Amino acid sequence: MIGRALDIGSGRGRNSLYLAQAGWHVVSLEPSIRRLRYASNRAGDLREDIDSVLGIGERLPVKDSTFQLVLCNHVLESLPVDTAGQVVQEIYRVVKPGGYLFVETAASDNGYAAGDINGIAGRFHLYAEDEFVEMMSGFELIEMLHLRLVKPKSTPPSAQWIYLGRKSALA
Repeated sequence: MIGRALDIGSGRGRNSLYLAQAGWHVVSLEPSIRRLRYASNRAGDLREDIDSVLGIGERLPVKDSTFQLVLCNHVLESLPVDTAGQVVQEIYRVVKPGGYLFVETAASDNGYAAGDINGIAGRFHLYAEDEFVEMMSGFELIEMLHLRLVKPKSTPPSAQWIYLGRKSALA
């Protein structure tokens, strides 16, 4: 086992399965019971040991300094900004000193967008660089990328932030 990893908003479990297959002990956190059951069944079919937990990122049901890695993939843009900030604070609480945070979220310079992101219709917060960096300020930045995704002509391009940060070993 490499270490303990938490996948927040794990959905159907794709990233949880990948981490488990790579040797991590994974806790898969998802607010949708339907998606959590699907992911749990899939993990069982593949004989991967993943702990499936029904819950939300702003109230993580785990002890402080539990994980070496937390993954938060396309969760923050679907939450109100203050709630997303609470999720990041909770992540900081549960990451071990010296542990890592990987976040992928929607990016923009103009705030909110209504429409379709990753196949989900709704209203999303698209983070400007200064806003996103401020929200992640408790972590030491390792790398941050801004990707502009060009889609077929019928849909507008989209952008996202990819962030890798580390909690100080002195925390």
